[in-house]
Amino acid sequence: MNLHPESDGFSEIARLGDLSLYTCQQLLDSIKLMHVRIEDLGNTLLVTWENDQVLVSICYDPQGNFLYIVREVWKNHGLDVNHHTED
Repeated sequence: MNLHPESDGFSEIARLGDLSLYTCQQLLDSIKLMHVRIEDLGNTLLVTWENDQVLVSICYDPQGNFLYIVREVWKNHGLDVNHHTED
C-alpha cells in the first residue's frame, strides 16, 4: 500500500515516454499526482511538474505546443539535467 500517493508521479512521467509528443493540455490531463506550476513568460509558457522524486520543466508556445524540456531533476538519483541554455 502506497502511503504517499504523490510519489506515483514518478511512474506517471516515466510511463508517458517521449514528453515532446504531448501538448501542454495533454500532459496536464495525464499527470494528476504531481504539483504543477504554470508561468506565462509572454511568448512562452513554462510548466513545471514536481513531487518528492522528480521535477520536470517544459517550455511550450502560447498554443500549448511542446518547444523543449528545460530541466529534469531525478531527486532519488541525484541527477539534475538542464536541457536548454540561453546563448
